Amino acid sequence: MATSSEVRIIKKTPYTVDISGQIIKVCVGDGDQKKTFLVHESVICPRSEFFRRAMQGSWKEAEDHTINLMDEKPDIFQLYTQLLYTNSIPIELNSGRPGKKVHVCPPLSQLYVLADKLMDNTAKDHVLETLLLELRKTKKTHPGVSVINIIYENTPGPCPARRIMADLWVDRVQGSIWITKHKSQTFHPDFILDIALGMLDRRFVPKEKLTETCHAQEYRETGPGTGTDTK
Repeated sequence: MATSSEVRIIKKTPYTVDISGQIIKVCVGDGDQKKTFLVHESVICPRSEFFRRAMQGSWKEAEDHTINLMDEKPDIFQLYTQLLYTNSIPIELNSGRPGKKVHVCPPLSQLYVLADKLMDNTAKDHVLETLLLELRKTKKTHPGVSVINIIYENTPGPCPARRIMADLWVDRVQGSIWITKHKSQTFHPDFILDIALGMLDRRFVPKEKLTETCHAQEYRETGPGTGTDTK
């Protein structure tokens, strides 16, 4: 006999939504990929500063209750609406079969970028928590270059997502791994700077500093410390 699941929740929590009031028509994508979503103004405006501003004043969008997001991807906006209404993010599980590996981190990073554009800080927090849990669950030590570049190319500057990308690499990636696996890949220059600064901030500081105790020959073009001998 199947067991019943708990469906009760406490009123006025993030899991309760107000579906009264007007509907906003959101057109996402362009051309054949365009898709229309219908969302409740009472649900999205308290979360998204972008939508709240669009629905205020004498803007055409406010009069028509229509928002066009031509540059966004419908599948990512659908993830956002799922998060908006249910406070959860659907994740496709890996089947374990050879050749059938699902990479969930790229869409999560794209969802963060969308939430950032829509100015929804709650969604951004949920996405980063999910991303971190996913990396831990799958035992993947660090995000790949595609995820890193999605974040760094689509965020204006220092932000929690950039920080977590850099921290994961500082914590988990060795120089040998970088050389053998990522040498030919192109990383965003701000990411390189962030991990360099992170390594400086976290480095072990010995009682005796190397540059104060070593011989100057360590820094010669030839001789000790260079792998060549002087003659």
